[in-house]
Amino acid sequence: MKELKMKIKDFLTSHGDKIKEFLKIFTVVFALNLFLLSFVNLITNGTETDVFYGGDTPRVLQDMTMQEGLHYRTSVHPLFVFLTQPFVRILGRVTGVIVAAVIFEAAVGALSATLFYRLMQKLGASKKTGLLATVILVLSFTQVSFNSIFETYVFSQFGLMVMWVIAAGLIDKKLELKDYALLVIAGIFSLAFTLTNIVQFLILLSIIIFLNKNVKCKFIKFSSILLVVL
Repeated sequence: MKELKMKIKDFLTSHGDKIKEFLKIFTVVFALNLFLLSFVNLITNGTETDVFYGGDTPRVLQDMTMQEGLHYRTSVHPLFVFLTQPFVRILGRVTGVIVAAVIFEAAVGALSATLFYRLMQKLGASKKTGLLATVILVLSFTQVSFNSIFETYVFSQFGLMVMWVIAAGLIDKKLELKDYALLVIAGIFSLAFTLTNIVQFLILLSIIIFLNKNVKCKFIKFSSILLVVL
């Protein structure tokens, strides 16, 4: 137990500045998303079908909050209900389900922005470039639009951010068993919220496997990872 505490302390000491950076970005974007979602959804009570640019907010809200419901969109968003509803329903016992859905989606959107900043760092961008790119992302029309309503886009983006952050550390690396496990996790996250994201995962997997000189039996490993993900 003492050894674990020492490791945690050492990690916090050596990564303290980065953690503070990430928390600052998360807090600012979370506050913005919370305002946008509250402004649009709490006013309409999340019940208007065409509240903003054709967004199907009631269906998404139902998937996030109702255990028994017509969750027919799982054919396109395979794990959306499974990965969102438990958090929203538990938080909803304290705040009410609509407020819980607002808080949860705002947090996921903020995590996406934070992961994007982390991706910029992994790609070798300077702190200023990374922050500028993150600000442009957060204030882009698409982000503002879809962070204002209950939408699967925010979660789909989060899944892709997780995938690319994992992948950025595996390019041209001599892959070990844990790395293949990370690729499986990346693939699951890519498909979890939007099935068509498999295209990006296939591109990523091809880069990491087929363009990596350190990987042998490329086709077998590529096929095996894809099979496990599916």
